[in-house]
Amino acid sequence: MRISLNTFNNYSNIVKNAITSPFRPSNTSFVPLKADTVSFSGSAKLVGGDMKFAPTDSLCRQVSENAEPARFLLETILDNYLGQYKFDSKRDNPKEKPIQDIKTRKKSSSSIREKVVSKYSKCTNSEGNAFAETVFNSLSANFPMSPTSDPKVVLDDIKRATKYSYSEDIRMSPYANVDMFFDDIIAELQLYGHFDFNAVSEQRRDVIFNLIKSDLKAANDDAHHIEGRFYDPTIVKGIKHWANDIIGGRVIMREPGPEYTGIVLDGLMQAVNDGVLKITSIENNVPNPDKIPTNKKQNDYVYATNKQLQALADAANAPLIENVSKSGYLSVHIDIALDDKLLEMYNGVFEGFSGEIQIIGEDVLKLKEVEDLCYKLKDNKNAIHVDYKPFIDYFTEYYKGDDVKKAFDDYTYALYLSQRAIPSNSGNNYFFPSIAELGFADRVPEELDFNKLRKIKEYCDIKHEETQKKEKEEYDRKMLEKKPVQRMKKHRDINTVKKAITYTYS
Repeated sequence: MRISLNTFNNYSNIVKNAITSPFRPSNTSFVPLKADTVSFSGSAKLVGGDMKFAPTDSLCRQVSENAEPARFLLETILDNYLGQYKFDSKRDNPKEKPIQDIKTRKKSSSSIREKVVSKYSKCTNSEGNAFAETVFNSLSANFPMSPTSDPKVVLDDIKRATKYSYSEDIRMSPYANVDMFFDDIIAELQLYGHFDFNAVSEQRRDVIFNLIKSDLKAANDDAHHIEGRFYDPTIVKGIKHWANDIIGGRVIMREPGPEYTGIVLDGLMQAVNDGVLKITSIENNVPNPDKIPTNKKQNDYVYATNKQLQALADAANAPLIENVSKSGYLSVHIDIALDDKLLEMYNGVFEGFSGEIQIIGEDVLKLKEVEDLCYKLKDNKNAIHVDYKPFIDYFTEYYKGDDVKKAFDDYTYALYLSQRAIPSNSGNNYFFPSIAELGFADRVPEELDFNKLRKIKEYCDIKHEETQKKEKEEYDRKMLEKKPVQRMKKHRDINTVKKAITYTYS
């Protein structure tokens, strides 16, 4: 049955239908790696984010197309080194074949734009806020504040001065331009009379200012900027920088414990030792010990031990980072650089991509596909496609008030732990434990039950898939009309590189 979601004007009916309609399970409900769930295709279709810095859709589509050889390279590597451990039948020994499936994807053009805008906005704002807070704390420790000035207002003025010190439209790194930003802040503070800078001698004041600026310069980290300016998100190099997971792979575990994940890590280590896989960092997302049930311990939930992961990190000469999960989401993330001589063909348009490999249990993944959208809605710097506005409106209607927010976040954490603890022989359960079953009946509104949220999201997914399909068809049609020769050459070049990869790695 085809579900029509023409305009989304009547959100209440959509939400009602989504929640009350019969369940129709899908074999792909927990492995939708063909494209990221939340994305947008144009500025007018975005909810949230800072769109003035968004790259064009056509440029993101070009980047997405050029990522295909790199995606195919990752697929080939994972199949070669892990394919033999995939589960085939119930007769398979789980200790020998613990992998449920292996999936790879490249981000769609709309998803790339969403990621670029969201990450650029959060990174630049975070650096600006950190700079402003350091200046505020340093000045407060050395100069008396005006008794009529509210510290919060003073800090806000410093943040505003930091944000607009150079230009509203060109974001410069304050840490890479300390003198300019600091001088502008001091001028702003003097204008409002927030600090009594005359409380010390001019010579002493200069010494203090220079010490503050020296500390700020020492804290400079140029990971996200070059020559004083943040990487331009509107050009290809900037797009690849900010959307650093354009290529993705998922190793979905049927059996996710360390004794099973070790087989996967050994396979990846062999790929590293053979020089075909370049790992840049490993991140282990583990549960907060304070959130774990009293009869459980942290090791009951981890996918791999630190010893196992450290061995892979040492082989790759990459850092191992242990993250205590804030949401409850548990997995192993392995960041990779897709470097290969074959990708340097055709003037290097297919090189320079990075990505990640996720090792995750199938039941946790089912929840993540829904919770990820909730997580993004909690951060207003994320850009989200308007196809998901029914979900946005519904979620924000009930996710409000400090008590409800905290209870929902605790419920989410408990649900993630519950999903991680599901034994592999329990069957392919579609439904999540309810709010009541997890002990949150009197704290979390029934409307925020993840079983209901999932159904609303699935309705939005249908609309979004239709949108993406139409946009791709329109783009392909225009390209064939305007640049038929170049279009055919692009497809031919991509196929040539993929054939070379197949030949080299077979």
